[in-house]
Amino acid sequence: MGALNTTPPARKRKFMFFPMTSVIAHSSHALETAKVLRARGHDVVFAGRLADQGRSRMHMIEDNGFRVVHAEEPNFEYIWDAILKWGFAGMYIEFSRPRKWADFDAIMESQIRVIKDEQPDAVIGSGALTMSNSAYVAGVPALNIHNAYMVDFVLRYPYFRYWWRWYDWNFLAPQRNKVYKRHGVKPVRAIDLYRGAPLLSPDIPGLYDTCAYFHNAIQVGPILFDFPAPLPDWFGELDDGTPNVYITMGSTGSFDTFLKRSYRALSTLPYRYVVTTAGQVSDETLRNAPKNFRFTKYAPGAELLLHCSAMIFHGGNGSMYQALAAGVPMLAVPTHVEQVLNSRIAARAGFCKWILKQRAATAGFARILRDIVENDRYRDAARKYADQVRTTNGAVNAASECERIAESGADALA
Repeated sequence: MGALNTTPPARKRKFMFFPMTSVIAHSSHALETAKVLRARGHDVVFAGRLADQGRSRMHMIEDNGFRVVHAEEPNFEYIWDAILKWGFAGMYIEFSRPRKWADFDAIMESQIRVIKDEQPDAVIGSGALTMSNSAYVAGVPALNIHNAYMVDFVLRYPYFRYWWRWYDWNFLAPQRNKVYKRHGVKPVRAIDLYRGAPLLSPDIPGLYDTCAYFHNAIQVGPILFDFPAPLPDWFGELDDGTPNVYITMGSTGSFDTFLKRSYRALSTLPYRYVVTTAGQVSDETLRNAPKNFRFTKYAPGAELLLHCSAMIFHGGNGSMYQALAAGVPMLAVPTHVEQVLNSRIAARAGFCKWILKQRAATAGFARILRDIVENDRYRDAARKYADQVRTTNGAVNAASECERIAESGADALA
């Protein structure tokens, strides 16, 4: 990553971030952008669930010295647990009854209150639902940091747009319109607000295209993040000549189930597997691991990858770019739609293959991994992007866009 631009701004601004605190990637994208803004002399505050609430990652923010205020969020852990238990059927069931996991009236009122209390020049969401709506009510410019391929997937095709409008009209708008009426603000459709606010996508410019309907997406470059953790005790083994494969599922992979399914297939290969669990793997699964597995809860993934021949991961954007920075090819085992979309992009670029998680127990899974490790074309494809990933500082570019929007003072529908 390049050095932070610490040139004093023409005018000191105040920025408020609303990350989806249950997901490391969303929290880290906001955190790294906030570091740049703070280094440039701006005031930065975060809003969301506090570190002791649910599976919030707000401790990452507090550990970096940022001020945090409480604001309500949807209970995405509830949705995620439903996916793990029932698959995509569980997700569809729970999305049809949003009041069980998201009281949009209460969430918006909470967000509006902290925006009015703090009076930022701009608010930035990172996967936080309703943030654009709350900023609109409070009359403050809004931006989003989120991968454009997911939003493009919804907006590119008319039938998905119709479905979303139908869903919004029936399930979300009734709650949202109560808030609008209470504050004397003209109701607007959520999709129009989202399209109107700039979306800063932490991706390599040109890796994929977005549709014309989605006109406010800016690919600012990868926003790299490495979890601050010591090197594991077994790190010294990694240069003994055995090919190493890094396994991570971030904070949104079905990790325990994946390992149980894949142990037999992976143990047949002459590789060492280095695994960061993020606390998502049971003691029983750790005890039953084959002898060629090494585990730690957290580790600096960028350092591990410098000693690895491949990575197995959940298809998450942050992990993908961390591997690309090291020129390491990968095998994706996605769990939900956003990860599938990113895995397809990576596969088209030639540095990744992906499979359904149900195939992790098959001999075919081991054959695919062996092909990635031993076929130079995957590593060559990864190395082709390595310099661009390391030098395109998405956090710096995102911070500049935040400054531009704050300077303009334009609301989301301008």
